[in-house]
Amino acid sequence: VAVCSAQEDGPKCWAVISSNSDSDTPGAILKALVAGGKRLGVVVAASKGPVSQAQVLRAMEYGDVFVAASELGATATPLLKDAASYEGPCVLLLAAAAAVSGDSEWTAFSYDPRREDTGASAFVAEGAQVRKEIQGFLARESLLTLVAKKSLPQEGGAGEEGE
Repeated sequence: VAVCSAQEDGPKCWAVISSNSDSDTPGAILKALVAGGKRLGVVVAASKGPVSQAQVLRAMEYGDVFVAASELGATATPLLKDAASYEGPCVLLLAAAAAVSGDSEWTAFSYDPRREDTGASAFVAEGAQVRKEIQGFLARESLLTLVAKKSLPQEGGAGEEGE
């Protein structure tokens, strides 16, 4: 991770963290993102259930981080390519199929800030079912965006009252 932050140019550096270990996975992700800079990609590997997606959702709070959750296999390949091409840090949760099999709350998703440049939503769920913790995060993000738009001065506005 230190090597990744030392150089601004070059390919993505990848760190792999197990979500099934006794370690503090969210803390490890945060520490890696802070130390690794824009070239860092963090893969959280889940080999057994239950799989909590909360640990990667926190990375979306940074705004300019590519975040995704997918099952290992063919669906993970395009996400890895998208993450590798992203000009910023990435966090991917890759779960073994057996770890999420039968989990009705599992939500495969991607959060790519580049989509906002085209007016699309940065968040895309791969299915109709969206986990409650993800719905809560998105609702909070929408509320914060609405408050910010009302609170911040508009570009090209008429200025303050009394001018």
